[in-house]
Amino acid sequence: MSGGMLMGFVAGSASVIFAGVLTSLVTAEAAGWIDALPMVLLRLARRRLPESSRDDLYDEWTAELHAALHGTEGRPLSRLLLGVRLAAGLLRTARRIADELGPARRSVHDQEDDHVAADVGSLAVDLPAIAMSPQAMRGPTVLRIILGAQLRRLREMRRITCGEAAMALQVTESEIVQMERGRTKFRSADFANLLTLYGITNQQDRTALLELADRSNDPGWWHRYADILPSWFEVYIGLEEAASSIRIFETKSVPGLLQTEEYARNAILLGHPLASGHEIEQRVGLLMRRQALLTAPPPNLWAVVDEAALRRPIGGRSLMRNQIKHLIDLSESCQTVLQIAPFHIGGQAVAGGGPFSILRFAEPDLPDVVYLKQLTSALYLDKRADVERYAAAMEQVACLSEPATKTTELLSRILREI
Repeated sequence: MSGGMLMGFVAGSASVIFAGVLTSLVTAEAAGWIDALPMVLLRLARRRLPESSRDDLYDEWTAELHAALHGTEGRPLSRLLLGVRLAAGLLRTARRIADELGPARRSVHDQEDDHVAADVGSLAVDLPAIAMSPQAMRGPTVLRIILGAQLRRLREMRRITCGEAAMALQVTESEIVQMERGRTKFRSADFANLLTLYGITNQQDRTALLELADRSNDPGWWHRYADILPSWFEVYIGLEEAASSIRIFETKSVPGLLQTEEYARNAILLGHPLASGHEIEQRVGLLMRRQALLTAPPPNLWAVVDEAALRRPIGGRSLMRNQIKHLIDLSESCQTVLQIAPFHIGGQAVAGGGPFSILRFAEPDLPDVVYLKQLTSALYLDKRADVERYAAAMEQVACLSEPATKTTELLSRILREI
């Protein structure tokens, strides 16, 4: 072995031995203050909190810290690092709360923050009234979307980022985003902690909001169809209930919301040839129940249907005639706009792809959602670029199609030819 190699070996061995000895010393010396240091940071955090919420938050955070450290007793260094990291995160949260709410730490120049706090307070009082609106009473998904949008407003008014909110709750940033979009159920503890973080400290407001959050977790009317309803379509039904307007482009068949019961039964039989009679009737019942939204505004429905879909026979002649008559009745409804994409416009009717739906919501902070049904799943697109592309495709096919004022005439002609 050369001298250089020998020196390298000795140096490497010494480093390993030194690291091991240092770890042992740190572990031994840390035994007395592994739990003490995180608690010191937590007490510092407590001192920065406003008196009105100081004790409650300190108790909650202490319990969270102890729960997080459970099971690390045999790993002192891991316990120390985890405890310090969590406590430091809570200290940063306390500083932010103190900066926003702590009157003793505010300068006379913080008038803008006074306005923010006043706005947050008034918004909190208005929230129950907003959530009790007729639209919110239509189902838990609507209420969840409304509450999520208000959480986002509160967070932005407090100038708190999604990442900071996630750190305070010890959740992922994605979970905060999903809550604000109303795409996931609220956990009571997380919802309560967000209210505290966003400055909603009035107990009456907190109680009302927490009750609404709990109500938003109730199962929707479609829950009784759970045995035949895939989770990916359950999402759509909830969004459909929440929408203020629904735009549909259909090339294959009459859109589900516009189908008669007999047409629906035959179409479902074609799509599920191995299903039992009971399952078929359940699927028909689900579709008929979905159609109830057409008689209770909103939403407004705007459908563009390819002429081929209206002429494609499903069931017998009598069934198709009844379906066309039903479409004539719907086209005269003030809540339904129906256009037909005639044969003569050629391939431009399907140049944008297959069928799709665009759902729009009354809450201005919520993006439109594009729904693309697939054979065994679905895609939900809400990025602005995607939505704008499909909206442009919808506008194009609508412009190429016959105007809605001619729909009754076109349907009557199809009816005569069946």
